Amino acid sequence: MEKVRRQDRNSPESERTQHGNSSESDLKQKGNSTETECKHYWNRTETVRKQYRNSTETGLKQNRNSTEAVRKQHGNGTETVRKQNGNSTETVRKQNRNSTEAVQKQYRQVMKQYGQEQKQYGNSKEAEQKQYGNRTETEKKQQ
Repeated sequence: MEKVRRQDRNSPESERTQHGNSSESDLKQKGNSTETECKHYWNRTETVRKQYRNSTETGLKQNRNSTEAVRKQHGNGTETVRKQNGNSTETVRKQNRNSTEAVQKQYRQVMKQYGQEQKQYGNSKEAEQKQYGNRTETEKKQQ
């Protein structure tokens, strides 16, 4: 009987020990799995942060590059417009010079014609006066 009692006494304790050990191991496993989950979560979160940082950085670089490209295009366009304006201004100046010279040539030609007409008019006046003078002299002689 004593053996049975010892076994009985021993059995609950061993059960307790076994139960205690299993509870502890359950807790350790649960703790480990929770820690593992936390690590997984942390790693995932960190990965997402890195990806976001990288994509943000890439986006900023792309924005900077595209802005720079737009600036360059705008600068080139402005330069082209300046050149075109310069060229058209120069063309207008040349046209104005040419038209002014043409007007001056026409004016000179008109003045030459006017001078020739004046000469002709003067010659005809003189001729008329000579004729009138000759006529007058002829009339005087006849009288």
